[in-house]
Amino acid sequence: MLHELRGWPHIDRVLTSGGLGDWCEKATRLRQWMGVAAPTIQILVGGGVDLQVLRILAKTGLVEAHAGRAARVPPTVDGAIASQKVAELVEAACP
Repeated sequence: MLHELRGWPHIDRVLTSGGLGDWCEKATRLRQWMGVAAPTIQILVGGGVDLQVLRILAKTGLVEAHAGRAARVPPTVDGAIASQKVAELVEAACP
């Protein structure tokens, strides 16, 4: 599928959780997908990304993640974005 998406010049990112399994399994799969998608498409990781997940992903070379609720207080889709939570997420992603 990623091969097909590369034929669409307006698509530059794919938002994905990496499929089934734990985050170590997903990280392996996401890294593979990153290789297939490059250089025209970035993999944007989403779906439950939190501090622990960012620490795992930081080792894969993936450079973008959608933190969503992990950056909000309360941690809901309509919670306010908290700068302290964002700082913690950035620190986890860029050790």
